[in-house]
Amino acid sequence: MSIKNKEKNFKGEILSKPKKVKLDLIDRKILYLLSLNSRFSHTAISNALKIRREVVAYRIKRFAEEDFLHGFFALIDVSKIGYQLNMVYIKLLNTTTTKEIFEYLESIPEITRIKECAGIYDIQIIFSTKNIAKFDESLDVVLTHMSLIIRDYDILRIVEEDYTGLELLLSANERSSLSIKDRKGSSFSKEFSQQSSDVIGDIDDNDKKILRLLQLNANMQILELSKKVKIAPIAITNRLRKLIASGIIRHTYPLFDVSQMGYQWHKVFFQVRDLKKSEFVSYLRNHDNILWYMKLIGKWNYQFSVFARDNIELHTILNDIRSKFSGKIVSYDTLMILHQHKFVHRID
Repeated sequence: MSIKNKEKNFKGEILSKPKKVKLDLIDRKILYLLSLNSRFSHTAISNALKIRREVVAYRIKRFAEEDFLHGFFALIDVSKIGYQLNMVYIKLLNTTTTKEIFEYLESIPEITRIKECAGIYDIQIIFSTKNIAKFDESLDVVLTHMSLIIRDYDILRIVEEDYTGLELLLSANERSSLSIKDRKGSSFSKEFSQQSSDVIGDIDDNDKKILRLLQLNANMQILELSKKVKIAPIAITNRLRKLIASGIIRHTYPLFDVSQMGYQWHKVFFQVRDLKKSEFVSYLRNHDNILWYMKLIGKWNYQFSVFARDNIELHTILNDIRSKFSGKIVSYDTLMILHQHKFVHRID
């Protein structure tokens, strides 16, 4: 069963709240291990932390009851199942009608991600479509509907994106002392560690059912998947091995509101020149405060998520990046994410 209330139509939303959550070292270690792979069993986590399994289960339940942990997300590479991602940033003439705007945008199936922003843009939406013509058609419908309230907009094609981890949960010393093994194999650690970048062929209806079930409930057990998909547990296991090893399922991780830990969520945009992609992406992946990056085509070449405790920390992080890649960054800008209204994958 999903960690969310069954009656709620959960769409991956994170509506940031002013309240703060209190996490001790054990809490943070549990969340960190889940951020490596949310399919790690309670037993595997308890063995790694040398605490009782019941303690792990209780703390995860408490995270949910405190409205901090919203679920477990499976990052799916939709380009491998035939979809393109195009991102549109919108600046509004005013923000007095945003509730109605978000309700409208959430109703459009081609729009799979929606964020409310503060800064150079007010809204981020991502379209997931089979081709550029369908994106153009869907975008035209949205722009026509919102024509009287849009000041400006920018379109960015997403070439590549990835989740880079939640290292900010622990210090380097705290992370170095952790080691985890899941002997049951239901975490598919081997397959995650040996993923292929090659695009595979079509997936069938049963694969799609599995992906739909896992995208917002990534820790669903094999037996429950078997009952819902109506195929044998061994078939579920084999299909998951294929979906993970091929890189269709890229990661599984906990979905929670980092702002309740005292962090602000910023999107940073870079326009670059003569920049070695592998070196820059490696830097982003290894930065504790950067949780996500995108390679783009359009006005900006890169977008990445930075979580900072205040503007001074954000300024320090950006200055470090600009110093590291001096002469390569043509321009940059930032905005703050206020709320995430929708984050799903399109799997038809």
